[in-house]
Amino acid sequence: MPKRHPDLTFEDHGSIVIMFANSAAGRAWVSEHIPADAPRWGVHGVAIEPRYLEPIIQGAQDDGLWAGLA
Repeated sequence: MPKRHPDLTFEDHGSIVIMFANSAAGRAWVSEHIPADAPRWGVHGVAIEPRYLEPIIQGAQDDGLWAGLA
């Protein structure tokens, strides 16, 4: 059975959390749920404030994505 990788991963850097979309489903979810003017980090990363981490993870999981901390 192939190993499944998280659709979204989060790296905590203290005052900022970087969210990475690691799959097509993750990228589609970010495109649909994260504002287009949110600060981007590289190609598939989004910089978010830690206070938004829990609702974003919960929303992604509610939509069937696998979200995990890196």
